[in-house]
Amino acid sequence: MPYSSGMAGIVLTVLWIVFIRDTPQLSKRISETEKNYIRKHLPGQNESHETGEGGLKNKKIPLKGIITSLPVYAMIVAVFASDWSFLFMATFVPSYLDDVFQLSIQNGLI
Repeated sequence: MPYSSGMAGIVLTVLWIVFIRDTPQLSKRISETEKNYIRKHLPGQNESHETGEGGLKNKKIPLKGIITSLPVYAMIVAVFASDWSFLFMATFVPSYLDDVFQLSIQNGLI
């Protein structure tokens, strides 16, 4: 099983490298008509990605807005609660089942 998931990861990585590009302008698989449509209808697609002139490379990350955002803190609390409860269950349920129901980990039921 670990070998098959590892191979799937390698195959998906190779496919990603071959087919995915940073912007539609860099893709060879999109026609000029589609590129023009994307440039016209999506904001931020008509800047030059390669030179960085007004493009994605010059965009500033709004750190103050991220740090002061209530949804960010809500996500942090939700992830902490989810991870903590999962790890608690993964750590203590096997010993609980062994102590209370005499289900051993070695017999494969857990």
